[in-house]
Amino acid sequence: YTKTFSSESRTLDSVLASKAKGLGSRIDAYDQQIERIDRRASKLGQTLQAQFAALDKTMSALRGQQTYLSSFFR
Repeated sequence: YTKTFSSESRTLDSVLASKAKGLGSRIDAYDQQIERIDRRASKLGQTLQAQFAALDKTMSALRGQQTYLSSFFR
């Protein structure tokens, strides 16, 4: 009985170790995926900020032109 229990215990330990290793690998893969998504989100944020700054500059220039042109029609 002791020999069987010991053998089954080692088998269970082996199965659990294998499962833990598999879960660890999945966690590592998820961490890498999160890092990639985070980098892409950061790049997108920078791109959107640059586009907004360019839009803001253009809008300011157009307001200046609007003011200049509207002075002719008064």
